[in-house]
Amino acid sequence: MPTVVHATTAKSLSVTIPATTAGNCLIVAVDSHDTTGAAVPTITGITLGGAAGNFGALKSAAVNNGSQTVGAFIWADPNCAGGQTAIVVSGTNLAVNATQGGVTVLEVSGLASTLLALLDKFNTNTATLASTYTSNASGTTTQAAELVVGTAAVQANITTPGAPWTEPSGLNTDSGTGYQVTSATGTFTYSGTCTAGVSAAVVVTLLPPAAAGQAPAVVNAAR
Repeated sequence: MPTVVHATTAKSLSVTIPATTAGNCLIVAVDSHDTTGAAVPTITGITLGGAAGNFGALKSAAVNNGSQTVGAFIWADPNCAGGQTAIVVSGTNLAVNATQGGVTVLEVSGLASTLLALLDKFNTNTATLASTYTSNASGTTTQAAELVVGTAAVQANITTPGAPWTEPSGLNTDSGTGYQVTSATGTFTYSGTCTAGVSAAVVVTLLPPAAAGQAPAVVNAAR
């Protein structure tokens, strides 16, 4: 079973996390919400301790309805450097601040050490007028023990799905992120309710090393 050692929050594109352990996997979920109708956001890079490291994009979703713009992104560094405490997200049209959006960082042991081997199943979804949001269901997972991460950015007043998701507190009310370690194969959806408007949601399932088969363990969670 996973062990969450730290859970902190950041309403900023710069996140201070507990010192990393070399070789662990960092999962970064970014929720962006712009109220001016700006162009859809993109992430151009993420650094750990000022270095790009092994970060790469897993999945994302973004939408604009003319007056509100949201984006949900999940990136990963599957073999991180040790002793680092600073995550910085860079991009265009990203709106994350004291009242809008947020960033979640998970440090995880027991996951595959390359991006190619890490991602198993996923889904993404956007909506412009709904009072619910959903990532839609992932494909059926390959292994019983996987780490599932879901994230969503909405116009306002998000209600996150709750158990069995673990959802560290502290994001703005237009954002939600959760994770769970599975014990059986299945499909997984990150969904809930919100103020009717725009929404973007993503879910990914992540594999342990092919030869190990052990359950993933979340050792640090920061957002």
